Amino acid sequence: LPPEAHLLTWFNYHLRSAGYSNLLTNFDKDLVDSEKYVTLINRLGCNGFDAKAILSEKDLKERAKKLCENVEKIGLDKVYIVPEDVVQGNKERNLMFVAELFSKYPGIESDTSSTSPNTNLQGSNTEQTAVKNVNIQGGSNASSNNSTSSNSSNNADTAQLAGERREEMSVLGWVNNLGLQRPYISNLSEEMRDGIVFLQVIDKVNPGKVQWKKVNVSTPLSVFKKVENCNYCVDLGKELRFSLVGIAGKDFVDGNVKYGLSFLSQAMQLYYMNILKNLRFGGKAVTENDLVRWVNEKIALSGKSSRISSFKDPNVITALIDLLYAIRPNSVNYSFVSEGNTESQRTQNAKYVVSVARKIGCLVLLMWQDIVEMKEKMILTC
Repeated sequence: LPPEAHLLTWFNYHLRSAGYSNLLTNFDKDLVDSEKYVTLINRLGCNGFDAKAILSEKDLKERAKKLCENVEKIGLDKVYIVPEDVVQGNKERNLMFVAELFSKYPGIESDTSSTSPNTNLQGSNTEQTAVKNVNIQGGSNASSNNSTSSNSSNNADTAQLAGERREEMSVLGWVNNLGLQRPYISNLSEEMRDGIVFLQVIDKVNPGKVQWKKVNVSTPLSVFKKVENCNYCVDLGKELRFSLVGIAGKDFVDGNVKYGLSFLSQAMQLYYMNILKNLRFGGKAVTENDLVRWVNEKIALSGKSSRISSFKDPNVITALIDLLYAIRPNSVNYSFVSEGNTESQRTQNAKYVVSVARKIGCLVLLMWQDIVEMKEKMILTC
């Protein structure tokens, strides 16, 4: 799940615990009246927070002002919102504030009174089973009506959606680390519609490429202005030799995630290729073959025996573990590494690669599934 979905689940968990039935569905208009904020913070038991005084105020602007005044008393390291952010439904600011609340006051305790060890934020086992039956089977009797071929088709569709979502998370992870003007992007379908995020990405990948005088930035933008921006994105992408066959600016305005991911994936690939071009081995630009040779030499110097012929080599998982060992020997505990003969063992090893890489400070944008599936493009980003 994206961070926004985790925060939404956490927020609603506390609203339910407080007996509040009008649950949160978004981080903009649902928070305008401050009620959910007050309920959440009061439920968290923050010292110095006067919920009654805030809710007694009928004017929404004054209520938001009292909310922010009380928030300053509860000991947060940073307060990201001001009254205007609340009453105007500023999604980015609300997300940042909720994230800070979650970090400082998670307020989640294990339910020792429950007889089931599997109880979690989503509700009781009975509720989860009911939801699972509805979502997967389409009803209590659906399993007897669905054929094997239908189940296989559903599984294939689910796998495809999971793969697309995984790619979206990886690409957005890279975008969010570029230091764009927008603080955080979690919903590509919504954020791509005015083209500005894509133009900011191009400006990071190829500084000076975007002529900002041509860009419509004044908000709110009409559909026509958005189309102008997005057409400019496509034009610049073609100049950068992106493969954009059949893609028009209107597709971005419509929030077509598939086309948006294609654009951003190619931008990410160009970004890392530019990094490689700026590196020099023996005075020459670095190629993928140079990286493969460097990996093998680094592993050999550490005394390990794994080798790869490319980043699609079946031995790449073991090689990545040995490379991490070569870079930081005390970071790898080989008792956690299996032989990698089965799918389960390869999965375990790939997860360990991601974990160790993050532990030693690598910017990891790929998922463990990318390693198991030997996605060369994603492995190169690591």
